[in-house]
Order: sequence, then structure tokens, then C-alpha cells
Amino acid sequence: MGVQLLVAGLLVLGGAGTGQPLNAAAAWWMVYGALIDLGTLGVIGWLLRRDGSSYRSLLGPSTAAWQVALGALGVLAASVPAMVFSAELNRAFYGAATPPMLAVVVIWAAEHAFFPLLISDGDGSLDLKFAAYRVVSVLPFLATWTALYYAFDRRLLPIMAARWVFNGGTALALTFGLVG
Repeated sequence: MGVQLLVAGLLVLGGAGTGQPLNAAAAWWMVYGALIDLGTLGVIGWLLRRDGSSYRSLLGPSTAAWQVALGALGVLAASVPAMVFSAELNRAFYGAATPPMLAVVVIWAAEHAFFPLLISDGDGSLDLKFAAYRVVSVLPFLATWTALYYAFDRRLLPIMAARWVFNGGTALALTFGLVG
């Protein structure tokens, strides 16, 4: 939220913040989200070095590439019920209408409730309906992927690979205009 507020402030200072500067800044959420992720990785790296550990130690026991691929396929297959449930939650919040931002993004992290932070068109207040949607829609994935993490003997790579597939598919769908 802090980064989005900073971007909104820069838009206002630059004269581009007409209307709702928070909503205008929300259009850049993937860019500043990636920068936040890089910063987070840097902090994690610093903490791991301080602890005498490595990133590799976070991924679990050594895993062959075929095991990662097979595990990722398993994660994707096990995620289908979570996708269906998430789509039903989406319909409960928005009906047939496309929700704000991306209707097809199926993996939302609970910490992204206000990522991006949106303002309601009607009264100018925070869009709590969108925030609730972001939190509730991720719960099936968190439960499924947490269970699979333990089922895979705490191997994180298959779950990471599955997430890359989901994120890549979403990016391609948006790039080719397959979703609104």
C-alpha cells in the first residue's frame, strides 16, 4: 500500500492524477509489486546470510528436474478444484460482471487484500468488496498448496513451478487479449 500511495502521490505531483489517483496508480501494481518482491528477496537473502543459511535451504531436500516437473503437474491437477471454487467465489462477489482488475487471476495472496488499493466509484471510499474478494479467493489455493507442500516432503520447487505456470498463463492471456 505504501508503494501505491507513493506512486499516487507522484502522479498527483506530475499532474497525471486526475480523478482517482489511487486507482490510476493501481494500473502499475504489477510493476511495483515486482519491485517489492525483489526487495523482499534481498531482505530474505540478507537474513539468510546473517543466519549462515542459503536460499537453497528454503527449497527443501534436493529434487531432480523430473521430480519438480511431475510435482508441478500434480500441483496443477490438485489446484483445479481450487480454481473452480475461486471462480464461484468470484461470481458471488461480482455476478457475471468482470471484477476490478483481472477476473481470471486465480492465485491471490492473502497479504494482497489491498494490493492494489482501490477506491469505489460510488462514494470514494476504499473498495472493501474488492479487498474481501482478494482475500477469500486465495483461501482454496492456500489450503491446497500448503497440504501439497507437506505431502511433497516440504519440497517447494513443484509448488513454485506450478505458480510460475499460473502466472505465465495469466500474463499470456492478458497479452493476447483473451481476458478483460
